[in-house]
Amino acid sequence: MRTDLAPLTKRFPAIGEPESAHWQSGTLGDARTAPGPSTYWIDGVVELAPQVASRLRLDAGPPAGTLPDLTPDVADLVPGGRLAPVGEFGQGDGSEGLTSQAWLVEGTDTLVISALGD
Repeated sequence: MRTDLAPLTKRFPAIGEPESAHWQSGTLGDARTAPGPSTYWIDGVVELAPQVASRLRLDAGPPAGTLPDLTPDVADLVPGGRLAPVGEFGQGDGSEGLTSQAWLVEGTDTLVISALGD
């Protein structure tokens, strides 16, 4: 589990300067059996500054009860509550090569991120 912020703020400028984050990343597949470009993934729970959370809430959809497919350690850190999807998250903001999704946890400044790409 990582807690450093720089890799996240570099890839996801929309999160501003978060208060904290817990995240994991890795590659999919096995380079020994399938050589070639790697597909990377990032799953994280980010505590946003209140003003950043308020800005992202303006572009969020209605909350739903479904938790995204996250690594178990990251999923355990998501606070209880419904998740509101943040539209257009991670597009054109420095996260080139990643397909990113994000959700705000209702009633909090917590953002859940799931990204996949090369």
